[in-house]
Amino acid sequence: MILYATIKTPYIFTFDSNMKGEFIIFDVKASGPSSRILLEVKSDQAVVEKVCNTFSRVGKQTFLCSMTSDSKIARVVASYSILRGIMFADSVVWIFILEGYGELKNVLRDLLEVTKGVRVLKVRKVNSTEPLTVKQEQIVKIALDSGFYDFPRKITEKELAKRLNVSQSSLSEILRRAEKIL
Repeated sequence: MILYATIKTPYIFTFDSNMKGEFIIFDVKASGPSSRILLEVKSDQAVVEKVCNTFSRVGKQTFLCSMTSDSKIARVVASYSILRGIMFADSVVWIFILEGYGELKNVLRDLLEVTKGVRVLKVRKVNSTEPLTVKQEQIVKIALDSGFYDFPRKITEKELAKRLNVSQSSLSEILRRAEKIL
């Protein structure tokens, strides 16, 4: 049984009052003592430059970027599969993909070992009738915003794959499956 678990944790880095925008985490990978975080930022470039190590513009005020964090919460999250994380000034709401209630118990135990203030907001079984996965939806959205589906194309598949930090063959497969569903 596969579960979607929505869990709220404290923030993973400190926001200052000038950092307005929308911050959506796509992936977290452990990298030595810190974690590498891939996220989409909908804000102006000045905010992106404060938050991100590297970034690419994928829309008018939308950026795909990576950052590093020493957060213990990010280290725990890197051990599990996530659909996304939505960052707020004081918290992050994570949507985990878990293999049953046993893995949910492990996630909660691991998070509670490094922080207080962990709250389970929602747990539900995956319904196989959903049209697109969140990853497919996010990649198709970024492809649309980048001009991949424009005529003539504003970005090649190879350039888009590089922006998304995935192989061209993986990107091609994700887009083909999403297009077939759509």
